[in-house]
Amino acid sequence: MEDVSDYEDPFLGLNGMMRMEPLPANLEIVLPSDLDSSGLEIPDFSQGEGVEALSFFLGDVVGIGGLVNDLVYGLVSNAGDSTGQAVDVAYGLDMTTGESFDIVADMRKGSIQVDEPGWQHGLDMQAVERTVVEFNLSKLTNLTESNRVKIDGILADYIVDSEELEPLRETFERSNLSFASALMEHLADGVITERELIGVDVELLEDRGVTFEKRRSWHLRAWLPQLPSGKIELTYEFSLEDDIPTYIFHMNLEEWKPAQECFYLTMDGIELSSTDLQIDGFNTELSRDVFVDARFTRQDNLTVPRLSVEMDYDFGEELDFAYSVFTDLENLVRAETFIETVPQGTEFSTTIGDVLRIAVEVPQSISNDAEKTSVDSMMIQQHRYVDGFWWPATTFFRDVPSYMVLDAVPDTQYDIREEPSFQGMMTLNYSSNSNKMDMYIEAAGKAIDAKGDTLLIAKNLPKTFKLEPTENWGVRIVSSDNGVEELYMRQSDVPGAPGVYLDRFEIIGENLKGATITIYRPFGYPVIVLDDITTGRLVSSAEMHFEPGFYAPVFGDLQVDGRGVLLDAQFTGALPTSTSIGVNGMVTDLSVVSTLTGGSVETRHIMIVEPFTSGIASLFAMIFG
Repeated sequence: MEDVSDYEDPFLGLNGMMRMEPLPANLEIVLPSDLDSSGLEIPDFSQGEGVEALSFFLGDVVGIGGLVNDLVYGLVSNAGDSTGQAVDVAYGLDMTTGESFDIVADMRKGSIQVDEPGWQHGLDMQAVERTVVEFNLSKLTNLTESNRVKIDGILADYIVDSEELEPLRETFERSNLSFASALMEHLADGVITERELIGVDVELLEDRGVTFEKRRSWHLRAWLPQLPSGKIELTYEFSLEDDIPTYIFHMNLEEWKPAQECFYLTMDGIELSSTDLQIDGFNTELSRDVFVDARFTRQDNLTVPRLSVEMDYDFGEELDFAYSVFTDLENLVRAETFIETVPQGTEFSTTIGDVLRIAVEVPQSISNDAEKTSVDSMMIQQHRYVDGFWWPATTFFRDVPSYMVLDAVPDTQYDIREEPSFQGMMTLNYSSNSNKMDMYIEAAGKAIDAKGDTLLIAKNLPKTFKLEPTENWGVRIVSSDNGVEELYMRQSDVPGAPGVYLDRFEIIGENLKGATITIYRPFGYPVIVLDDITTGRLVSSAEMHFEPGFYAPVFGDLQVDGRGVLLDAQFTGALPTSTSIGVNGMVTDLSVVSTLTGGSVETRHIMIVEPFTSGIASLFAMIFG
């Protein structure tokens, strides 16, 4: 295919090669058009009613007049561009062949320089997007020919670098275009994003004669050998649902025998994002039916953007691993996922951003064992760029059950009149059909827009586990069966009162079924209550520092490490059983009591900070470190 037209617009023109051998016996293509939301359907001539289908198709052609010519011209000259307003769009391919066939494609749109895609088993698409600024000369009466030529020269490559910005601003001032100067500052990378348009009166710019739109050129290479001899259905849809971009992909292959063990999908430069997907472990000797339904959404109108995936698939066999990377350069977010031992079929959904929500269910037709592990290990990581650094939020899972629902969400209940120690903490709600999964969650506060950093490690999680705030502004741990075999939780770098910072707060538990921590402040004095402990071991500790200069400037930037000497009164049931002294922490061990009482007796700790000894300990810490 070669478009020999001489376009003034460098984003137009489709050139390249596509080879399909042998041709399919039945072919149906759905392409976007102005006819309706579903596009124009080419009739299926292999069916018995093929003549009738052709009759209706010709009727549509007569009804729409020159629209067919416009469609063909638009496809060849402008396929895959982003001109105009965002609208629903759909592409589809439906074919049937009597034998296996190959597809090789090397297609390029436009004459703008684009990075060369690589040849791989799958697809690689490299794209370049640019914002094209246009001037309505009938409204810009002060724009002289010489100034227009100078502006066109600077904007010829659609990029305004630091050396070009000042001459362009001066030319705009001479041409009475100063109202558009701020817009030019966003063209350092060639693209004006929706976020950069916040606060810009686009209608006013248009009324004064300045308009702009985003355009795209791309280069695609695809190598898809040994496609199946049966039916092939591929559809792609894009829509805006409540102003949230939504991408839907459907694939159905019959009797597919892969030519390669690994499949790759690479897309870079579309909507200032890049996607890299690798799937490894296909058996090249096995024919199978493949079914995939996937739905992706990007919610960018939040402080921390959310990426959501809903997927229902059946690959026909268990695969070795799947790896994907998604980078959003507009919102400065990077999401990465690695799954080892991909099950044959799964219903899977996840949301990554300021929250982590995961739901996994392997159908019983694939896994009859209720406690079978669906995935050996899984890693999900998101980086968010804030204040000049990339801040990570990382999750690892091992021995993922065949059924699992997990919600890790920062607590959003705040009240400045109540105890602030646990406000904004990461909550966790987990349920599954197994008690074998290990979990690791670590999130920097700036990665999820939360107060302080969080680390949670759990070994052999029970079938249900909850980490949640209480009604009186404490924190509660609740689990089923024998509890969590091993648990470690830490919050660090948490701002407390003005001039007071919690450096770390740690809890280590073993065989822990439950615990509740509540802090009371009678007359402003902290009293820590730890109760609802029936079994296991628990260790808690904390470190803090304060800056007296906040209250007395004479101390300047002095930081003092705080030491809290705790008087710990332990009650078993209603009876006081022991008293101990700890510095910045406490220890409880109910393994023996639980064995004797069958776990029916609860233990409570009431801890009070002794001020005189704490002051001496803090003074020694300041002097001796």
